[in-house]
Parts: sequence; structure tokens; C-alpha cells
Amino acid sequence: MEEPEVPLEHLHEHVHETAEHSGEKWISWVALSTAVLAVLAAITGLLSGKHANEAVMSQIQASDQWNYYQAKSIKAAVLDAKISLGGTTGQNTHPLVPPLPQKSIAVLPFDDFSRKKNPQLPQGIQDQILTYLAQTPDLKVISREWVMQFKPGAARNSREIGRQLGVAYLLEGSVQSAANTIRLSAELVDAQTSERLWDESYDGDLTELSSIENELVGNVLSQLKRVSPEEKSAADQDATGDSMSSDNEKASKYREEEAEIKSEAERKEVEAKTNFHKHEVLARGVTMFQIAIAIAAISALTKKRKFWTVSLLFGAVGCVFLVLGMFAR
Repeated sequence: MEEPEVPLEHLHEHVHETAEHSGEKWISWVALSTAVLAVLAAITGLLSGKHANEAVMSQIQASDQWNYYQAKSIKAAVLDAKISLGGTTGQNTHPLVPPLPQKSIAVLPFDDFSRKKNPQLPQGIQDQILTYLAQTPDLKVISREWVMQFKPGAARNSREIGRQLGVAYLLEGSVQSAANTIRLSAELVDAQTSERLWDESYDGDLTELSSIENELVGNVLSQLKRVSPEEKSAADQDATGDSMSSDNEKASKYREEEAEIKSEAERKEVEAKTNFHKHEVLARGVTMFQIAIAIAAISALTKKRKFWTVSLLFGAVGCVFLVLGMFAR
């Protein structure tokens, strides 16, 4: 169907209206493309942030795995040293661990978990326990003045405390009182390995506190005797073969776990690097989209189509980065 001819006297007006309509249509396309670019920029930004978070988490997990791997390696090395020395089961298997007197203990300040706290109560219990322990022959007991620096409630490193005080064992505990009743809890810790050797709780009336303290000290001394070098030496002589066999099995198990942990740590590191790479590619895509949006705005203000063309080129580059970031490895 042919378009009707425009009279010559109205030709100028027709050309002007056509130009204006064409300009409005072009501006609409600029607005539409800018909106699309803004949506793509937002999507790319979200993906970039997601991969950045995943990369950080993977890196943290890989670091934890490597620390665990090193711990397993040390344990396996210690067992190897014990086996090479003929199955020796003494504490100082590792050459870097200084020897400590086996019959030595420090009683750390007790925690007070009572609703109505009474500072004199845990301090009095600590003093009484120290008095009882100090009466034991051949037992080195650290005085209260030396242990008061390790306040209750604060984070405690058993190995560091043992090293500073020069003791093999630590006694920690807590007290909780209400009305005329009391609960006393204590645990014995190996200062070289941070291993909890014994723990127990005692409930009773405040009038029975002295008996409770006596019973607690008796149990502690029994545990110290059980882990004393003489007792351990006798037990080792009866079970040397079993001990060496057990150490061999443990060393083998630690090595198997080492391989698994190392593999997992390496996988997490690769995963982190991949996510960081994706994040970098997508971040470049966000930059391209932002530049494209800015140039599109300039083209709309100046009404110059060449700026719009440049804007679309930057948008196309941003799309390339978006695709590369989604499928990058």
C-alpha cells in the first residue's frame, strides 16, 4: 500500500514531525538500553559479591585444614620418635619440650558461679586445697601469689601456664553456692599436653566444706600417683609390646588422616583461587556496565547517536565479562 502524497505546501511540516518522532523513538531506545545495562550491572555485582564471599570462606577453611594437618604431622612425628627410642612412653618425647618435674602442681584461682558472689569463698577454698597439697612429701606446690595472675574467667593456655610456673599439672575448678548448699567442681590437667586427666563435682552443705575439700585433695593425689613416673614405668614394662604396636597403629592412622586433610586443604585453596578469579572478572564486568550507563546518559543529553553506539560497545564488553565470570574456572 503506497503512502499518500504530502502536498508540497505541507512537506516542510511533515519532514519536521517525522524527524521529531524519529528522535523520540531513538531516545526511548537509549532509555531501554540503559535500563537493561543497569539490570545486568546489578546481577553482575551480586554474582561478584557472592564469589568474593565464597572465596574468603574457602580460604579460611583451607587455613584451618592446614593447621589441622600440621597438628597431625607433629603427632605422627612424636610417635615415630617414641618408637625409634624403643617404645619410650615418657612425656618429653619431643626434643623441643623442656623437662618438667613430674611431681609438681599449681592450683589456679577458682571461678565463682554463684548468683551472689563472695570473693572470699573461692579464695578460701583455693588456700585450703593448697595447704592440704603442701603437706604431701615430694610434691612441688606453687604458692598462691604466683598463680593469682591467671584470673578466673579469662582464657587460659595450659601449656603456657605450665611453662611459666614450671609444673607438670594444673588443678582448675569452680564453686557455686546458694543458701546453705555448695557445689565444688575441679579438674586435673596435664600442663604439657592440655589433656584433662580427671574431673569431678561435689555437692553438700556449707558445713561439710572441709570434708569436701579433703575428699577432693585425696582424689587429686590418687590421680597424681597413678600418672607418676614410677607407676607409669611399671605399667609400661608390662605392656611394652602392646604400646609399640598401638603407637605404630596411631602413627599409621595419623598419616592417613594427614593425606586426607592435606588433599582437602589443597582443594579449598584451589576453590578459593577460582572464586577470587571469578570475582575479579565479574568486577570488571560491573565497571564496563557502569561506563556504558554513563555514556548512554551523555548520549541522551547531547542527542548524539555516536555516544549511544560507544555505550552499547561497552555494554557488550560487560556482557562478555559476565559470561566469562559465570563459567570461569
